[in-house]
Amino acid sequence: MITNIITTNLRIPEVDITLVRTIAASRGISVNEYIKQAIKLTTTKDQLGILDQAPAESVYDFLLKFANRKKVKSKKMELSDEDNIIYED
Repeated sequence: MITNIITTNLRIPEVDITLVRTIAASRGISVNEYIKQAIKLTTTKDQLGILDQAPAESVYDFLLKFANRKKVKSKKMELSDEDNIIYED
């Protein structure tokens, strides 16, 4: 089957292309091949109706949210009854 190939530009955040390059290199494939695989997977899921409706946020945005999250105070843990017997002061 003959497929027409086009060349296009893609505008994405630098942090995302860095991640794509890293993952592609770790798999031993080109960035182009990685992006083609991602498009194929996403369009297949979309056609099957199993694609998440919310767009994925960039890694940078996720890390910003993670860094700025409210810290949860941890609850002090107590010894069990058995541990109290073992470790009595």
